[in-house]
Amino acid sequence: MSINEEKVEEVIEDITKESKEESEVKSENNIEKATTNKEFLDIMNSDKQAEKKIGVFGRLIISIADQTIVAFAAFILFYLIKFILMPLGYEIMDTLGIYFFAYIASSVLYFTIVKSIYGKTIGEKALNQ
Repeated sequence: MSINEEKVEEVIEDITKESKEESEVKSENNIEKATTNKEFLDIMNSDKQAEKKIGVFGRLIISIADQTIVAFAAFILFYLIKFILMPLGYEIMDTLGIYFFAYIASSVLYFTIVKSIYGKTIGEKALNQ
């Protein structure tokens, strides 16, 4: 064998070793990713199982807590409207109608704002759902 042929064989061996090392690193990375994905899926499944464990009674408690907050916000909004109209010379004659309007507005705003900021309502957070 000539010197050039020996050098070519050495270069080929080096390239083969490097490609084997790279493929080993890639396979290790794939294993790590698979492990990470499996852990992620396990966490997601455990969250879904935790949701299922709450049941009807838990949902009822969450709903009562959220509706209590909405009713209190509606009460505040009702009196805010009343005190804004008083200096202008107006009086609320249909208090139930105005309270109903304040309740609907509070409900829409509460669920929209709280869920967009925190991802859960206060009732859901209270029961760790």
